[in-house]
Amino acid sequence: MSRVGRPGDGPMEFDYPAPTHVDGRGLVHVRDLRRPRITVVQPDFQVARTVRLPAIAHQAERLPMGDRWVVNMTIRSAQSLGLPLHIVEGSDLVRSFPTQDHASSQALGGIAMRRLLAIDRGERIISARIDDFVFEAWTLDGRRIGGFRGPHLNEIEPRPGPMSEENPPGNKIVDIRIDGGGLLWVASIRAKRDWLDRVEEVVRRDGTIYLEPIGGDLASLFTSRIDVVDLNRGAIIARSEREGMVASLLADRLALTHELTTEGVPQLGVWSLSFHQQ
Repeated sequence: MSRVGRPGDGPMEFDYPAPTHVDGRGLVHVRDLRRPRITVVQPDFQVARTVRLPAIAHQAERLPMGDRWVVNMTIRSAQSLGLPLHIVEGSDLVRSFPTQDHASSQALGGIAMRRLLAIDRGERIISARIDDFVFEAWTLDGRRIGGFRGPHLNEIEPRPGPMSEENPPGNKIVDIRIDGGGLLWVASIRAKRDWLDRVEEVVRRDGTIYLEPIGGDLASLFTSRIDVVDLNRGAIIARSEREGMVASLLADRLALTHELTTEGVPQLGVWSLSFHQQ
């Protein structure tokens, strides 16, 4: 096993690295959630390049043309404020979309801005909301060309603030990926029905009470689900479920998980996925 990276702002230094993914050439893309940049790492753990962005990215995918990226970030300009998706070339903003005159466009903020991203072989951009089972397909010039809506993720809309019986942990999509056959894989986490039995009350210094997982084991509150979506048919065609929290989809049928050992030690797991037809 090899370890790379350390705190800092130089090559192979990170402040808060996000879950990573590997592209078709074996390059590892590491976003820093506290710095506006992406570090692209070679299989030999050397830096291929560092991409400086105009703002901190929630998500980023490299486009097939030149050195451009589609990113989900908040850019505070008159043309881009409230728009979730942007094409950038390094630190230069190329375009933002959906355009203001798009029928579904609206000024967004907070969690409503968050999108997950994938690029298919037909060079379509697929975006997904993190708080609902809603997907849209875009051309590289920012035109919406299709969409798919599945069953709602949350009966109660998640809101900011600590967990409570009235504010349960939200179900959310954590990653999407398009496989070699053009199918969309969707990883989500969903609160267990008995999640209240897995938390305990904690009293803050100011006397307020909030809930936190027993033993700090957040994964114990959730199950994970992988849905396989045929975008051409607009249908979920397969599904796989397991205990714990999937953090990201690494490659075709491979998922990265966050778990605790029986001794309470945090660990990462790489799982080979299987599913049954619906």
